[in-house]
Amino acid sequence: MEPDFDWGDVQASTPIYKKGEYELTITKVRGSAWRKKDKAGNPTDVITKVVKLRPRIVGVYDSSGKLHSEQEGKDIKDSACEEINFWIHSEGGRMMSKRQMMSVCGYNPFDEADEKKFNEFLKTSKLDLTAKVTESESGDGFVLVLGDGWEKLLVGKNVRANMEPEIQKIEGRDDTTRQNYTRLSSVN
Repeated sequence: MEPDFDWGDVQASTPIYKKGEYELTITKVRGSAWRKKDKAGNPTDVITKVVKLRPRIVGVYDSSGKLHSEQEGKDIKDSACEEINFWIHSEGGRMMSKRQMMSVCGYNPFDEADEKKFNEFLKTSKLDLTAKVTESESGDGFVLVLGDGWEKLLVGKNVRANMEPEIQKIEGRDDTTRQNYTRLSSVN
């Protein structure tokens, strides 16, 4: 039996885009969890919890603020991007993640009045924004089960993202280039 697609058309890696301001649309939300390790590589009691947003590119803004679907002669509209991570296992992570969440939802996270409106929206919307850690079926890891409110709140929303390549250095591994989201802001 032959596959109903051409393996040559499948992209194995997610492209890293050059520095710029992009408009993204959120297409999927998923949870991820794992046990944090100490400097020696031994597991600790801390479980890292991350809500991961899968974005696709709408376009890139030029210096005059016009949105383009091409970059350097290549069509980038609907191209995949690395996931945006909402770190929710620590107070600092939740604070940063709330700023990103507000931006995706069209609020200004640096405006107190907008934060109050966002908080009121969350209270009245009754969205299930739970994130529960369970052991994987195989027993060798964790699963972060998200309430359906995450998808309802974020999927289909557009956001501006300042993106740039970043070299990630991890001791004992080769350096890798990752996409760094330096700032998210509302499209509005």
